[in-house]
Amino acid sequence: MSELIHEAGFADVTLAQCSVFRFGGPDGRRPTELAARVGMSKQAVNDGLRHLEALGYLNRAPHPDDGRARVVRLTDRGRELQNAIRAAGSQVEREWQEEIGEPEWTVFCEVLDRLAEAALEMGQEV
Repeated sequence: MSELIHEAGFADVTLAQCSVFRFGGPDGRRPTELAARVGMSKQAVNDGLRHLEALGYLNRAPHPDDGRARVVRLTDRGRELQNAIRAAGSQVEREWQEEIGEPEWTVFCEVLDRLAEAALEMGQEV
């Protein structure tokens, strides 16, 4: 997947840095929320955000309601990266679907949906 993202013009980001774009993306979220959503330490997320900020993909600004907290805001370039990540993910899904065939793909997606529902019922984030 990183190959697809790099081919789309984002060769300066790593797959690990792209992880903050999962589950709805980082725009408008606190770094601590991102860390919980992607299952990474706060330090690792903040390191990645610092790098993405230096590259011009996002800004971290004071939270409007909590002066101690920061909130992530994507730049135009960051939104372009987010779109490229989503497109790469969709392409990988299509390739997997082609590889295993339609009947198995449908079952696979149904199982993933059931697992996600079960996780939510158990109070876990998906």
